[in-house]
Amino acid sequence: MQHLFSYSLSDFLLFSPETYFRLFERYNEALWPLQILSLALALLVLWLGARQQGLRIIALIFALAWIVVGWAFFWERYQTINWAGSYFAFVALIQAVLLLDFARRPPGFSRRAHRSGLLLIAFAVILQPLIGPLSGKAWLGIELFGMAPDPTAVATVGFSLLVSGLRRWLVLPIAVTWCAITAATAFEMAWPAGMIGPAVAMAVLLLGYPLQARRPASST
Repeated sequence: MQHLFSYSLSDFLLFSPETYFRLFERYNEALWPLQILSLALALLVLWLGARQQGLRIIALIFALAWIVVGWAFFWERYQTINWAGSYFAFVALIQAVLLLDFARRPPGFSRRAHRSGLLLIAFAVILQPLIGPLSGKAWLGIELFGMAPDPTAVATVGFSLLVSGLRRWLVLPIAVTWCAITAATAFEMAWPAGMIGPAVAMAVLLLGYPLQARRPASST
């Protein structure tokens, strides 16, 4: 047990920052032009969310996003630099199944936290992808909602604020856990910009859930 505590977080970082960033560049090259479809679906989520319509479609888009992240990113690519990638792929598919349940039985939109959720999704879709390139990463390595895990996880936290009912808690554990992993990885890589997305997600989450608790949710 004493030997176990001798390890630090850096001992579990199995790749260099250059390897990690290059992974996204190769990923985007291989999947082009899927980025166009991903962005179009993300904008559809924002449009429907702003109109408080089509929650079933929104949930389906989020489920599809986690399927792509689980298979195309974690399984096909991330596990080439980190043996845990296959486990992350399995967890991502669990998240997709949870979201499909929202599509099958859509709840209502939240009344008080709806705006917080929508703003967080907008951040994940529009602003978070720009953090990497603006902090020195190549534009080819941009991380987009529905393709990369970080903005997808942050947007899913926003989804939990967007909807009503106790089932919204079901999609949080995986999204929040990945935000924590992202923050820890960015810290060990000495890349402060990588911690911005998780920090924004946690701040909005802590502010948004008290709002939801103060007022009953709207009906579908």
